[in-house]
Amino acid sequence: MPAAQSNEMAGLTLLALCGMAQQDSWSKASRGRRTVTKGIMDHVREHFGRDYAPNTRETFRRQVLHQFVLGGVAEHNPFEPDLPTNSPRSHYAISEPATGSSSSKR
Repeated sequence: MPAAQSNEMAGLTLLALCGMAQQDSWSKASRGRRTVTKGIMDHVREHFGRDYAPNTRETFRRQVLHQFVLGGVAEHNPFEPDLPTNSPRSHYAISEPATGSSSSKR
């Protein structure tokens, strides 16, 4: 990943995409549907105590998730690939190759 994605927000986003809490081992990583606000940002707040302002969701999208998708770390709308870009059901998931398995949760 580019150096710009070597920061706390990117690391916490990766952990949220995997559904992991602070003390979890990588074997607990799971592939699930995560929206930006209710999935990723809420997970980061609940499990890591980082409370990002609601207006930072675009920062998560542009500075982290977009790069993760381009790098093959995450997928955009993998469980509903035909969703329009601006759909309220728009979601992200860790990619199967990034987890090393093909398990998924919808």
